[in-house]
Amino acid sequence: MDNCILFGKTVNQPELRYAPEGIPIAEVLLAFTPETSQSAEPPPSLVKVVAWGQNSTLVQNLKPGSEIFVEGRLSTCTIERTEGFKEKKSQIIASKIIPLQSNQNAADNQKPMAVST
Repeated sequence: MDNCILFGKTVNQPELRYAPEGIPIAEVLLAFTPETSQSAEPPPSLVKVVAWGQNSTLVQNLKPGSEIFVEGRLSTCTIERTEGFKEKKSQIIASKIIPLQSNQNAADNQKPMAVST
């Protein structure tokens, strides 16, 4: 099974939409830095995180720059473009999202929340 665990920062404001059945779906772009054996740090990689149901309500409260821990499965799809080529896109379908406590949250004595499906 394709299981991924990532730690990173959100890049954008999450987008919320609903499936035809009324299930909420939230999407957010996550920036993370892959570990390498090289001395120079590589630029951050970006991946879309898709959260369904209870996870989506947690994601929609995030702001750009929020640090989160994400566990989920890797999903890749191929899209045929009108220009005549195929494009592959990968995303993480989140099964667990844990927002990490920021300095502001620590000052407010707020605890990070975790939702798992």
